[in-house]
Amino acid sequence: MTSILVTGSNQGIGFGIVEQLVKRSDVAHIFATVRDPESPACTDLRRMASSSSNIRVIKLTLDEKSAAVIHRRFQ
Repeated sequence: MTSILVTGSNQGIGFGIVEQLVKRSDVAHIFATVRDPESPACTDLRRMASSSSNIRVIKLTLDEKSAAVIHRRFQ
C-alpha cells in the first residue's frame, strides 16, 4: 500500500489529485496539506476527508528555514 503527500490540496490541481487518489484501492494514506485547514477555502477538502478514512488534512507551512531542514534531511 502507498502513502502520498499532496501539497496545495484545497484547490486546483492539488484538490483534483486528492479526488483521484481517494478512488484508488492501492493508496492507503493521503496526506493532504494546506496552509490553513480551518479556512473556508478548505470546506470541500474537509468534507471529502470526513467521508474517507484514508485522507488526513495537515497544516503545512514552508519557509526558508523549514525548507533547509527538509533539504538537509533528504540529502
